[in-house]
Amino acid sequence: MEVKVSVIVPIHNVSKYLEKCLKTLQNQDNFQDFEVLMMLDNPTKEDEEIADLFLADIRFKKKVVDFKDQGLVRNYGVKEALGEYVCFVDGDDYVENKFLFNLYSRAKETNADIVVSNYYLEKKGRKIKAFIKIKDWWNFKDNLIYAKKIVGDIRIRGYTWNKIYRREFLIENNINSVPVKHFVEDVCFNYLCFLKAKKIAFTSTYNYVYVFRENSSLHFDPFTFTKKYLNTLALLRFYSVENSIKETTNIWFFTKKIMLLVHGLQNLKYLKESYFKYAARVIKEINKINKCDLNKYLTNDEFRSAYNSFNFDAGGLKNRIFWFLEQLEFLGGTETATISIANLLSEYYNLTFVVTGNEIENLKYNISKNIKIIYLNNNLNTKVDEKMLKARKNKKYLKAIGIALRYFYFTILGKFKYRKQVLKNTNLYDILIASSPDNYQIMPRKRRFIFHYHFNSKYFLSFTERSLSYTYHKPNYYVFLSKLIRDDIGLKLPKILQNSTFIENMIKLQPHYYDEYFGNKFVFVGRYADQKNPLFLIEVAKILKDKGLDFRFDFYGSGKLKKHLENNVKKYNLSDLVFINNEEKDVVKIFSSKDLLLMSSNFEGMPLVINEANSQSVPVITTNFGDSTYDAVPENCGIIVENRDPETYANKLIELINNKERLKEYKKNAYNNAMKYSKDVILKKWLEFLDFYQKNINC
Repeated sequence: MEVKVSVIVPIHNVSKYLEKCLKTLQNQDNFQDFEVLMMLDNPTKEDEEIADLFLADIRFKKKVVDFKDQGLVRNYGVKEALGEYVCFVDGDDYVENKFLFNLYSRAKETNADIVVSNYYLEKKGRKIKAFIKIKDWWNFKDNLIYAKKIVGDIRIRGYTWNKIYRREFLIENNINSVPVKHFVEDVCFNYLCFLKAKKIAFTSTYNYVYVFRENSSLHFDPFTFTKKYLNTLALLRFYSVENSIKETTNIWFFTKKIMLLVHGLQNLKYLKESYFKYAARVIKEINKINKCDLNKYLTNDEFRSAYNSFNFDAGGLKNRIFWFLEQLEFLGGTETATISIANLLSEYYNLTFVVTGNEIENLKYNISKNIKIIYLNNNLNTKVDEKMLKARKNKKYLKAIGIALRYFYFTILGKFKYRKQVLKNTNLYDILIASSPDNYQIMPRKRRFIFHYHFNSKYFLSFTERSLSYTYHKPNYYVFLSKLIRDDIGLKLPKILQNSTFIENMIKLQPHYYDEYFGNKFVFVGRYADQKNPLFLIEVAKILKDKGLDFRFDFYGSGKLKKHLENNVKKYNLSDLVFINNEEKDVVKIFSSKDLLLMSSNFEGMPLVINEANSQSVPVITTNFGDSTYDAVPENCGIIVENRDPETYANKLIELINNKERLKEYKKNAYNNAMKYSKDVILKKWLEFLDFYQKNINC
């Protein structure tokens, strides 16, 4: 059977009225190509018994869920629906016998995304027509006018039950209901629908019967009602900004309604003192509003608090994350780790990368289509450490002085230009995350932010880093890459423990377990930069050759030291043993059939490359790169060379290679250790942290 319309019926404790509702759907005239999704949300026994009576009709389908929220039930219903169009019917209302025929026919006749219908109000058995002046609506040429009408017209407002929606339109525009707990949810839903719709049609027929009941979800105590309207007004304003609408000055209905309700609260003596303070503050702000000046209204503290009470996890509007990166030009550990988790989080948040470096045409990273990218094109403080090292190494001291002076200028004055850009693109309620010191510097004082710290405690506690931190706006929270890094910093700076956590880097690769020996095949993966110190490993390779070891050593990366590496390979006659390759995106391919990952970094945070290698059963031999080395390389998962002597490093490697049973054990242990950093584990940690941050810090 072709399903033309899916009818979504949220059901919770409505058994007294449910049978009549479902029978009126079952007995539709002139229209049979529909399905009814009976969405039983934490139902009573009686609800289920009545729903079961209709299962003999193949058009009726029963779905038991536990959202405890009508708005979220509707979202789930839309995802499960098969129909070309969807409509919503409350379980304690009922419909006329040509409800589906009239709305679907009108939708097909006009090719509309939304069809709006007249309806009846029934109170104590008496039906009253709620007439919509169709001729007035047809004259509108602007979607914004429709959207404002949804808010201002008390007869139509945001009701979902007197409308039919094209399902593909809702999905393509990511239009969801927001949680009933916080909002007048159908107003928010329809405001966004009417902003986005290409065509809206109307029918003068009366098709739905809304039954007025004293215990309906539309009726609650004045304070709750007021607070929901405040939240709703904030969300409508947010939708307007998101859709590039500068002002929504005609939302007079909400302003007037809120003012009357808040004034009424003063007479309710049973309300808590905090409610009075809330009411007094809101009244004061509303009285300042002249014909609904929403910009002023949005700046008050109580409204900000209402805004932050939004539950974004539940399928409604996504909160925004602005994640700051230094560059996207070269493949790097910080960028790779950040992009991996951001791609997953983009399913839960509206996520934007802010790149402080230059815009790149051909990205080397696989970034989700859900993620937007903003480039600041700032060269004054990007990769300053590497530029300085290169200048000093090449004895270009004037150039080094120039780099230092430009950086000094940026630190004192230049940063304010970029702080203004950040202020322009973000608001108080966004989550801002800095991933390196260069973007930490451009955080405005009017924004809260998280510093996702990718280096070790030695670097964090260094004199240079501590001195420069006095010129920055302090983070509201730190996320370190390991418990050891956080604890070590906490010993010197105990206050940081109160505003920090640790979340390890995530492994995005499909894990593979191998216990084979591949004949002394080694690999290096990383930037050809001084920090990674790959030239040290060429010295190690020379010693291995001199000791008569047969091996193959592949380097994968890019950077300024590539030419030096190639020259040293030729200098030491290693061309048949050592191969300097460009970057390779297929990381599984890099690690397949390898015995060991070799590293020699001068400093690191929590290297993602070690976890990735471990997930492919490749243990690591590394020099000590700081306190996180012992977190990254647990006992019997690899070897840590404490000094930076190439001879010692080579001897440790030969010792392991000659002990095949020990190497096999290390491969197994490395693989098992990598499972701690799986996608599901790390994503859960980030979601829990961001939820905590929103509720306790960013409010």
